[in-house]
Amino acid sequence: MWLSACRESWQLVLDARFRGGTRQRNVASIAACLELCMSTDDCHAADYSAGQNECWIHTDRADLTQTVAAPGWRQYLQLSQCGALCQLV
Repeated sequence: MWLSACRESWQLVLDARFRGGTRQRNVASIAACLELCMSTDDCHAADYSAGQNECWIHTDRADLTQTVAAPGWRQYLQLSQCGALCQLV
C-alpha cells in the first residue's frame, strides 16, 4: 500500500501576483490551479484569479522576485513539495 508521506504547503498573499509565468486559461478553481502547479515539474508558485478563471504557474525562480499589486488575484508560493510516495510498512 502506498501513502503520501507529506502535505503540500503554500504561502498565500491576497491581491498580488508574481511577474512572468505561464498562463493557463479556463481553470475553474484555486484547487485546480494548485493541482496544476503540483503536477508540473519545477513549479514553485501559482497565481489565480477567480474573476478571470485564470491561473499562472511559475517554474522559474526568477519570477518569484517581483510581486505586483493585482486586485482580485491570489498569489501562492509553494513552501514544501511532495512528489515521492513512501511505502506503508
